[in-house]
Amino acid sequence: MEHFVELISAIVWPATLIWFFHYFKPEFKSLLSKIHKIKYKEFEAGFDGEVSEVNKQVKKRGEKVVAKKIVEIPKKKEELNFRDQLYRIADISPQASIAESWRYLEDKVNQFGPLYNLETKGHASETKILEKLKNEQKIDADFFKFYLTLRELRNRAIHRKDFLLSQESAEEYIDSILELSEELGIIFEESI
Repeated sequence: MEHFVELISAIVWPATLIWFFHYFKPEFKSLLSKIHKIKYKEFEAGFDGEVSEVNKQVKKRGEKVVAKKIVEIPKKKEELNFRDQLYRIADISPQASIAESWRYLEDKVNQFGPLYNLETKGHASETKILEKLKNEQKIDADFFKFYLTLRELRNRAIHRKDFLLSQESAEEYIDSILELSEELGIIFEESI
């Protein structure tokens, strides 16, 4: 009889847990979509963790190309404070700042279109442009990977209505975008 009780108690707990998750599935979906960061000991997941990781890697990359950076006096006041403008937008709407910073990177990519007689409208053309730059070894595989990762993060932040995003993550995203954009600016200057 004692073994029978142990067997029942071993089965009841997992069965109850499965029933609980199944019964409250809509509530859990809603809750999970609102979680933007999960951390347990050294493990960190979610948009914040992904942005932080990409930002660290892009900053390291930026330090390597700092010697190549072109120092220009901005022609317009807006260019001088573009990062600050994006940060202010992030304070009000992190998603809007991600959209604006992404658009800036797209413009930097699309400036190469005429050099390669490629169309400069839409995601497919930007990917073609970057693939062309990669094939010519003007950008490396890591740059292309960062671009794709940042695009995927942007899509999640923009297209999911219930997606929550912190201002800090938006600012890290902005920094990553601006680093890659600056690198593209240097490559473009060298190409013309």
